Amino acid sequence: ADKVLDTKKITTEKGKFVFKNLIGNIAYRIKIFYDGIEYSTDKFYFLPKENNKNIDLTVYDSVQDPNVISVDSSHLIISYEEDTSSVTVAEIFNIKNSSKNIFVGTNNLNEKVRKINSYALFPGIDNLGFPHRTSDTYIISDEKVIDTLPMPPGNRRVVFTYSKELNFFSTKISKVFMNNISSLTIIVPENKLSLAIKGLEYTKKEAGIEELAGERYTTYSLKNITKGQEIVLIFKKYDFFLNTK
Repeated sequence: ADKVLDTKKITTEKGKFVFKNLIGNIAYRIKIFYDGIEYSTDKFYFLPKENNKNIDLTVYDSVQDPNVISVDSSHLIISYEEDTSSVTVAEIFNIKNSSKNIFVGTNNLNEKVRKINSYALFPGIDNLGFPHRTSDTYIISDEKVIDTLPMPPGNRRVVFTYSKELNFFSTKISKVFMNNISSLTIIVPENKLSLAIKGLEYTKKEAGIEELAGERYTTYSLKNITKGQEIVLIFKKYDFFLNTK
């Protein structure tokens, strides 16, 4: 009953879709991709001698109100590459849009790019990448990343990765947060790299990762970060001859 027999694709800039010569003895479903969001109808059928069908489709409002967007949690997962003497970082933001609005009205294409939310970058990083989305869904500068993909009510995860080559003795990077963040967790392989955090209070504990039994990771937990606060991370490589603390 759920086997897909055929798929027809149509692209439009004016919001009008026409599908002709549809046979009447199977079920149909319409999926619309708009502003990076997929909307789908339930399955429907054409009755005998029924030539037209009017389908209602609920569309969430993609106009974003900063007051309803919040960052529930964030993670900095840090690894150390010995061959390049660099740290590689995966930065993860778990975002919530608490709006319950739906859109009722006509299509308006006047606003081409929406600036949904901004995330601060550490200056001087390299190899900025986005594992789950293409970079053209962001506006990227040296200091921040702006998300342009409209967010329906609910949750979204934003992930970007980057690297930083370390100096011989120590390397310091800092940034000012552009969001209130309920909790931030930083995970570091402390058997290869030491980390000092300045500017914010934290709790620290060792954490084993089952898949990486040979590594010793430390987690730094920070709570209730507010927009405008600064964090400073200072990395130090262990000395080649004195590789213990």
